[in-house]
Amino acid sequence: MLKNYIKIAIKVMLRRKFFTAVSLFGISFTLLVLLVVTAFIDNEVGPRSPETKVPRSLYVVHTENGNEKETSYNFTSATFYFIDNYVKTLKTPEAVAMYSWGRGSTEYANKRKLELNYKYTDAEFWKVFDFEFVSGKPYDQTHLDRSDPVAVINEDVAKQYFGEIDPIGESLEIKRRKFKVLGVVKDVPYKQFTIGPESMIWLPYTTIVEDYKKVELRPTFAPGFNATILAKSRGDFDKIKTEFQEQIKKVPFTDPESISWINSEALTRQEVLALGAFFTANNDQSISKDNRPSFSVTSLYLWLGFIALLFMAMPAINLMNLNSSRILERSSEIGVRKAFGASSNKLIGQFITENIILTLLGAALGYGLAVIMLDIINDSGFIPYSNLKINLMVFLYGLLITIFFGFLSGVYPAYRMSRLHPASALKESGA
Repeated sequence: MLKNYIKIAIKVMLRRKFFTAVSLFGISFTLLVLLVVTAFIDNEVGPRSPETKVPRSLYVVHTENGNEKETSYNFTSATFYFIDNYVKTLKTPEAVAMYSWGRGSTEYANKRKLELNYKYTDAEFWKVFDFEFVSGKPYDQTHLDRSDPVAVINEDVAKQYFGEIDPIGESLEIKRRKFKVLGVVKDVPYKQFTIGPESMIWLPYTTIVEDYKKVELRPTFAPGFNATILAKSRGDFDKIKTEFQEQIKKVPFTDPESISWINSEALTRQEVLALGAFFTANNDQSISKDNRPSFSVTSLYLWLGFIALLFMAMPAINLMNLNSSRILERSSEIGVRKAFGASSNKLIGQFITENIILTLLGAALGYGLAVIMLDIINDSGFIPYSNLKINLMVFLYGLLITIFFGFLSGVYPAYRMSRLHPASALKESGA
């Protein structure tokens, strides 16, 4: 029975090529967008090198501060002073890594113009994050204590700046300062403005030329800093968050007219994503201490899930309309089959099978297109050194949802077809 259904389905799809093409486009395009968007989200929140310890990591990526008169409100990155005194001093975590926001520099080497991105870090940085060293080693606390002008670079910088020369021990120039290369790591995807450790070059924070130790709660000339708190286990998250809030209460305010309160949070990677999404959505509103947008991972994922379901429902509705519109085209077929004793259930089974087969073909096409699209994005340099991949679990869920909508879009038209009386069906077809 099923074999016959499949044969009929294939013949019907080949006979109605335009309908088949429109349906396949809707299904494959929907799944393509779902998989590509999910790949970007995975790139932000999923464990990957060098952030292999994301499941037990918390991030301090911002501070909010202002005064009680509400004449001042700032949502900014944290300062070195804040991170060093109120995050690095936490007792519960296994380790705390500190690193600056990315900075850029245009340099020239081997008769080429190079756009370099660099970050300042502490020594703990190399313990919290799992960079793969292809040669050399990272700098340690001794280098920081001596303010040694040393650097760790990625493979791409090593190749572009030094060519075939072994970069270890060679000098790299950034902003007219020379840094001795200590180590080379594998390229990792990076964005200049990111909460993570990604970059092209890493330098000891003690080589910052600005007054980074200045007692301030808003970054001025020195770069803003992030911190990654590595917990011994996820079970310590609540304890770390509570301890961090107790630390914030100790922050003194030297200029209450400008800053008389400060707020910050130790967030999971998903919470950081939600924070960014909700503040971006409210950036055109007047935000104050008592009027700040609330955010939660649950709310973010509910919105994303709702949008995904709505987006996936559109081709299903279109497919349902197309199926309904071709009822008359197949009226004679229905009439003949019912005249020869075909039951309503058999006809319903046939038409639903046709829809599911069409849906599976569209899903396979969508998967193939997503692989090609992600390869194009990876090669485009949109995210340098990116390695976006398809999340197979999301693909399976997307496939199940697509099959469900394929089934749904076939039920009503199939029911209408099966209810036609043989004589009425032949009459409607003009036979």
